[in-house]
Amino acid sequence: MIRAALLLFLLLILPTVSRAQPDTATSTTLHPRFGFVDVELVLAESKAIKTIVSEIDAELGKRDEEIRDKRRELQKLKLSLDAQGSVLSQAERERRQQQAVTLLSEIDELEYRFDREVKRKQAAIIEPLLEQVVRIVGEVGQREGYDLVVRGEMVLWGSKSVDLTPVIVRELDLQVDRLRAAVKQPAPEPSEAGPKATPAVVPLLP
Repeated sequence: MIRAALLLFLLLILPTVSRAQPDTATSTTLHPRFGFVDVELVLAESKAIKTIVSEIDAELGKRDEEIRDKRRELQKLKLSLDAQGSVLSQAERERRQQQAVTLLSEIDELEYRFDREVKRKQAAIIEPLLEQVVRIVGEVGQREGYDLVVRGEMVLWGSKSVDLTPVIVRELDLQVDRLRAAVKQPAPEPSEAGPKATPAVVPLLP
């Protein structure tokens, strides 16, 4: 689910990424050469992109699972209170109710930090990754002698000879190390309580 969201985010913000500037050395040709790239297909088929996104997905997945664990623990506690509430002592019932309140506060804190982390990953990792995709499109376009390369969804019809999508996928997969180097991991965020956290809740994340 996280991976799908990140890939969708890639597609949504791509139009905002700076495009490669046209090569003035080839723009004066009397017979301009045009090509197109199916960006969605590139993101779906590039092993390099999927590798990097899966690494991000795995890291975020750990935090997501921690939230799920807390929710399961809270649900289990609520079920026990419903089933045993009438036979528990007042003190024990209040203790479990306070435990449920604490768990809920911890879940709010985790979700708050998770949302912030996702946004930081998008800004520090996804955007630079997209810039690398655009860079490769520009390099391939210049190398192959194209004067203009557009996104595939802008093309109503085009022959396979001007479809650069397979070439871009191959180039991405050959440059996975360069792509990974361009993706800068954000520095750890200082510990900060979410808006619903209480002083009694011990932060669960660094």
